[in-house]
Amino acid sequence: MTSLSTILSEQAAQITPRGTPVLHSERVYCVTFSPDGRYLVSGSVNRQVNVWEVGTTKLSDYMKGHTKFVWSLAFSPDGKTLASASGDGTVFLWNMEKRSHFRIEESHYAIVLPLYGVAYSPQNDYFAAGCADGVVRLWSTTSKRPPWKLKGHKSEIYSVAFSPDGRFLASGGNDSTVRIWNVADKCEEEILSRPGCRVTSVAFSPNGCLLAYASTNTHIYIVNLADGESQILSGHQDLVWSIAFSPDSRLLISGANDRSVRLWEVESGQQIQILEGHQNDVNSVAFSPDGLLAASASDDRTVRVWDLSLLNERPETYLRLVTKQKKAAAIEKNSDIRPKKYLDKYLNPDHLAEIIPPESLPQTVTDLYSQLLTMTPKLTFTDHRGSQTYSCGGYHGLTHKGGLDNLALSEHLYPEALLQHRILNREALYYGREGEREKRRRVTLIITQSGLEMRGTTNHLAQALTLAAIIRLSNLGGDLRHSFFGSGWTPPLDPLSPGNSRKLLDRQDHEGLNLKENFTLLKDQLRIWQENYHQIETLWIIDRHFAADRKRNYLKRTIQEIHNLSRHRAWFISLNPNASAPPSTSDLFHQHRQIVMSNDKITML
Repeated sequence: MTSLSTILSEQAAQITPRGTPVLHSERVYCVTFSPDGRYLVSGSVNRQVNVWEVGTTKLSDYMKGHTKFVWSLAFSPDGKTLASASGDGTVFLWNMEKRSHFRIEESHYAIVLPLYGVAYSPQNDYFAAGCADGVVRLWSTTSKRPPWKLKGHKSEIYSVAFSPDGRFLASGGNDSTVRIWNVADKCEEEILSRPGCRVTSVAFSPNGCLLAYASTNTHIYIVNLADGESQILSGHQDLVWSIAFSPDSRLLISGANDRSVRLWEVESGQQIQILEGHQNDVNSVAFSPDGLLAASASDDRTVRVWDLSLLNERPETYLRLVTKQKKAAAIEKNSDIRPKKYLDKYLNPDHLAEIIPPESLPQTVTDLYSQLLTMTPKLTFTDHRGSQTYSCGGYHGLTHKGGLDNLALSEHLYPEALLQHRILNREALYYGREGEREKRRRVTLIITQSGLEMRGTTNHLAQALTLAAIIRLSNLGGDLRHSFFGSGWTPPLDPLSPGNSRKLLDRQDHEGLNLKENFTLLKDQLRIWQENYHQIETLWIIDRHFAADRKRNYLKRTIQEIHNLSRHRAWFISLNPNASAPPSTSDLFHQHRQIVMSNDKITML
């Protein structure tokens, strides 16, 4: 088995039934999802069509009209009409809005032989039915003319299916053949024959490349329509009644008389999971339009819905989810071992590395992180202490501003001894009155670039730089926040909170920069902070080519406003040791430095 198949099997092993089985009064022969994925519809021996809202087990509605069992169901592409084929020899077209039906008859008398399969063309111009007399009947949805009769099969037809482009119709039946018909010419195009293998179900892959059919000999056959090559899927222990492709053509689902539902990887032909739970023959299977659910109908009088959401994650995403789960488990374990440390809402910054276990980090990040922790005194801001509020000698809300040149004129009139006393006790150097005594001293915002430009080593270096900056800046006092700047802007979060610090390595952004919207959101945030902080500092951790290929004329005003609200510094990441010239967008920032990585060594320019 390939590594990809192994991952797929691991994902499939976690498939679970969604909710309780949908109970019926009789054996269930067919099941399908509505095109919008809202409804699940089933047909059974009790002669009625049952409508269920997905996610519930309560019958939403039912439609009566057939006089014998309902064998097959098919929705029109727009979901407005449902076709049902029955053992009473009729096809009913149900209006899903009014729950009324139109009975299809041939030449003003009912077809007396059972109809086993029905299908709509993707373009909604035809629907077809397979009959027990070996004839495929093809109706036009735009005219009231009698059906075309496609003759060739020697006995019952159990299943029909249109190709995704609507040009071809496949039919399979009791004569051990699959016949492919040209819809436009109403003629037989090709015959696939397997003597002794009665065909119970046929299906085209949504990408139009493959045709699959199931057989009473327990096998499933997949034919490549381009070269005619075929593969055999073996695993069922009894005849296979129904098959269906996933919307992305990656997977095939099957149901059989061995009471099992099986999932197959189409490319490799490997069986990746057996879904067990039915107590009798499985007659019908279907995928939801989004591929997140599957349904199976059985003689045990139930329809089961299976949750495939995890299976639909791309392998790399699934591996990230598994890694994330391992991190969470490690954190929980650590919290059990050292409960006191984790009782507080916020962690001591010295313990930041512990809430992201080193073994869960990519080795590249671990190595960079170790180097950068030794360099952080060089990388961080100088602590200017900013503004500070005092309430001495009855003066409330007065702000200390720094040097002796900030003395108010009235303070120069103090006697020298009193002035010296006030300076030494930090009661001088007042500069106006502040209206809000509770105004905090400083907030530092770390902004990490994300998106298409941040890949591989550049992304790892950005992660490690961010971790190192968090460690250093958190020890300087004031409030610390972190955001991502990419295709979207993430609201600033406290990076020392356990849940938030984990998000640093879990962030995924596969789109380009959205400069205009993100700068606007940043400006709004800085304005809010101006009301609560005396000093705002911003550290950008970005690629050397940050916004270099964008016209920034329309951003000039916004950027100037941002500059007036905060002091911006940037760490530009470069993997080119010869790039000594300042980055083209360095003018966006008050100060900048370049972090250059070459041969796993980090230097600063």
